[in-house]
Amino acid sequence: VRVYDSFGHVHPDFRRRGLGRAMLRQAEAELRARAEAESGVAEASLGSWAFEASPGASALLEAEGYTVVRWFFEMERTGLDDLPVAPLPEGLELRPVRPDQVHQIVVADWEAFQDHWGARPFSEAQVRLVEGSPHTDISMWQVAWAGDEVAGSVLPTIFPDDNAQMGVLRGWLDRVSVRRPWRRRGVARALIVAAMAELRMRGMEIASLGVDAGNPTGALGLYEGLGFRAVKRAMAYRKPI
Repeated sequence: VRVYDSFGHVHPDFRRRGLGRAMLRQAEAELRARAEAESGVAEASLGSWAFEASPGASALLEAEGYTVVRWFFEMERTGLDDLPVAPLPEGLELRPVRPDQVHQIVVADWEAFQDHWGARPFSEAQVRLVEGSPHTDISMWQVAWAGDEVAGSVLPTIFPDDNAQMGVLRGWLDRVSVRRPWRRRGVARALIVAAMAELRMRGMEIASLGVDAGNPTGALGLYEGLGFRAVKRAMAYRKPI
């Protein structure tokens, strides 16, 4: 299924005037036209999402014919001083990441996520996006190597401006992935603990991440077992074209 997504905001001073509905319908018209123009699409849907704490957005989407198809959680672990011991399996090792390895790591991460709901084909634009981001700091990356192959990775990120605005010391585990041959062996657990230790070393007090509640690899249970708790919930919506 090809999904044509839209997402928007209405400033609080201008809500309850029909702006959200008007913008959503305009977006739908443009997305429908694009879907019609793109040949070879056997099945297509309109998509959007809303936080559970924003009932107005959910009410609008449902009134316009969208239904919830998936739940996602934002999770956090407050306090990074009591991390468990979580060694990598035998045969794998952590090594500092070199700039010439970024492409290989990003490709491996996207390969791992092809098993997940909503996965999209890999493109070189994803590598350029990572390489060009001002928040990319490969010295923070935790990568499990099996010789010259990537077994799994966790790519932490710190957003200093957001932290200053909210008055927190938070780091994000933006991407957590393990390739198929190395799953169910504790690789993700070891990498997450290593990533949290890295955040702690950099002065962070909170680790956050996002998770698909229906993740097929059991990620939700893994995160809960490591002390993460859901602090926000969001719904993915779909509407057939």
